[in-house]
Amino acid sequence: MRAPVLCAVACAVVCACACALADPGFSITWFDVGQGDSQFIVFPSGFSILVDMGELKWNSARNAQAVANKIRNATGGSFVNVAVISHYHSDHLGEVGYGGLWYLIEVENIEFGRIIDRDAGVWLDLDGNGVCNDTTEIVYHNAGETSSIGSLWTCYVTDPTTKAGKIRVLADICNANQINPTDAGASVRVVAANGFGAVTKKGDPLNQDLTNYPNKPSENDYSVGLLVTFGSIKYFTCGDLDGIYDGGDANDVESYVGPRVGMVDIYKVNHHGSNTSSSTGFLATLQPQVSVISVGYNNSYNHPMQTTLSGLNKYGDVFLTEQGDPQVDYTGTHVAWGDVTLFSSDGGNTFTVSLPNGESFKYTGRKSYTPACTL
Repeated sequence: MRAPVLCAVACAVVCACACALADPGFSITWFDVGQGDSQFIVFPSGFSILVDMGELKWNSARNAQAVANKIRNATGGSFVNVAVISHYHSDHLGEVGYGGLWYLIEVENIEFGRIIDRDAGVWLDLDGNGVCNDTTEIVYHNAGETSSIGSLWTCYVTDPTTKAGKIRVLADICNANQINPTDAGASVRVVAANGFGAVTKKGDPLNQDLTNYPNKPSENDYSVGLLVTFGSIKYFTCGDLDGIYDGGDANDVESYVGPRVGMVDIYKVNHHGSNTSSSTGFLATLQPQVSVISVGYNNSYNHPMQTTLSGLNKYGDVFLTEQGDPQVDYTGTHVAWGDVTLFSSDGGNTFTVSLPNGESFKYTGRKSYTPACTL
């Protein structure tokens, strides 16, 4: 479990990722992007991963502008080894032509070595004019509900002439070499993508074109998930993955992903703490000693839900980038009102979670067993 510690002044005032240049440890920064998601993982070697680049509004670039500056501060440059997009909602991706990951690449000139993406579908230039029509020229592979966020991204990222199209790679479940930091004791494995292995309430596989299905599965069900290990530390993140059949568009994918993950030290909470994620069985598998919720103040979705927050509290400490629904009881949690940062300087034996107000909490990695990843 954890014990409060006094953090060094520089890392308490700035941000753990910004300390990476001076102290090349392992860090994770969950950026405060309001009701959205964006996080930055840096290994001691400097190998870096950006997971998601959400915006508060579809036509905004405000979060991307802020994150671009934080990336430069953290790395001393504009290069990131890997970008991972969990799924195609604006609060995780932004919209092509306006903000999000597109803005980082095309406007801020952040250079990525690779983009790991889910396989929603591809653009086929049916009329041969070289311009993607996102309503008539997308052939879907693994999708349910669709939106312009996803179709425009598919136009952009499956066009081999774009910056993103040249470096895009489809997420490969159980492949431990697709994201490959060179640090000793480090590994990153894709453990979820495209709803693979899960089924709808009617028993039909999620990983197919279900855009004409009676109850179209939520885009959340197709989230890409990563299991990150460094030394004794294990971390799991998986976008907005669902964990129940709600009678609507949510399907239980967590039950299929959990066995590939096992017990973890840190859990970036699925779907901002909604009541369709972080099921009782899923939490019993993960047993996280630290849970981080990326959430916006007084958001219209009432995230996080009280039942979800209570379930997380049973296993350890809960940190939130902001206070979400003001009607929820946040007793015992830690609200950052800013970025939440994690740092390990001893090869992953211990780690510290820090808040902008200078509070910090130290934990010991449990070096828990990692199950075999099977398809």
